[in-house]
Amino acid sequence: MGWIQRQIGEIERDPALRGFGLALALANALTFAYWQISLPLAEILAPDATPICWPFFGDCDVIRVLSAGTIDALLWGYLATSLAAALAFASPRFARIGYWILFALLFYRGFFLFQDYRLRLNQHYMLYWAMLAFLFVPGKRTAIRYLVIAFYFWAGIIKLDPFWLSGAALAGESPLLVPKSLIPAACVYVVILEGVLIFGLLSKRAGWFWATLAQLAIFHLTSWSIVGFYYPLLMACILSIFVLDRLVRPPSIAEAHSHARARRIAVGALLGGFFALQLLPHAYPGDSAITGEGRFFALHMFDSALECEAVAAFEKRDGGWQDPISLQAPHVFGRIHCDPIVFWNIARNICRSHRTDPNFVDIGVLVRTRRRGETGWHRIMNFEHFCATDPEYRIFGHNDWIRFDPESP
Repeated sequence: MGWIQRQIGEIERDPALRGFGLALALANALTFAYWQISLPLAEILAPDATPICWPFFGDCDVIRVLSAGTIDALLWGYLATSLAAALAFASPRFARIGYWILFALLFYRGFFLFQDYRLRLNQHYMLYWAMLAFLFVPGKRTAIRYLVIAFYFWAGIIKLDPFWLSGAALAGESPLLVPKSLIPAACVYVVILEGVLIFGLLSKRAGWFWATLAQLAIFHLTSWSIVGFYYPLLMACILSIFVLDRLVRPPSIAEAHSHARARRIAVGALLGGFFALQLLPHAYPGDSAITGEGRFFALHMFDSALECEAVAAFEKRDGGWQDPISLQAPHVFGRIHCDPIVFWNIARNICRSHRTDPNFVDIGVLVRTRRRGETGWHRIMNFEHFCATDPEYRIFGHNDWIRFDPESP
């Protein structure tokens, strides 16, 4: 608790950190707005819906018991909690209360997020990291600013891909006010902005700092037409730490240097952990953008556009096979729509739902994927008897049933 008390004390003494706490609370309120406007959460989490479970919680269907009305009521409670945190951080006297409310929001939002893999977004990933740094890492001004730089840097590294650099990853969508003829150049510029120019946010020169921030503002505004309102507004909340740090004087030098070694170690551990998770997908065989292995640990941006075919054939008791059907679930969005996790979940749900069918024996599953624009397919899943095999999804280490086999022309 001594560690926690020091974190609260650092926030209480620093107006910039209290302002950022308010921004994080508003970012949670934005999450509520996104779920209400853009994503039918009550439909996705309904007891009779097809669950797409996270691989570390493969039996998430057992807790899917809440009615649509209850889920909606809990969502409004999440909004009320977020606004309560914002109000608490608005007053120095209640910053301690704001801290504990924001701590509770880690679990409140997680209650929704970890019930279904379809709710996995980079927005949630980055907001969680920012909240963890704010709540638990000393030297918060430095830690959070460096962490946000790392967000952009790794997003740029991911985009060092011919499908992004050519503009093909946008799948024909145009950023706001960017002519189609300039989309490839704009995509190259984004890589330079995120991978190089982003460090201008750390510059002591006001001109470099404000020019970098202005470029980020333009970038997020132009992306609005592709990603919607949630991502640009969320990043405005997270980027506010740079403006607050620039405009609000930090506490006294004596306070800034207290526990200096512990702060350096904590900031290093935060950034080291984040960097390690970004490298993790590269430890798996094959193309992680296609196989999906390790991707849920890391950022995943518009680095590649995928297309896939996934079918299941039903084996009947009389020895015959039913015509193949497409493996589909509603509300599966672009960045995970070809992820083997999705098809693994759909197939497992078919096995569960047909367990008592006297005419049902098993299903065969075939999934093949390729990057958009390629002619050759890769066979990713191939089961003759999926239910009997009942494959598990290993979180760490390669899953042998996820293949990367090129198909013959």
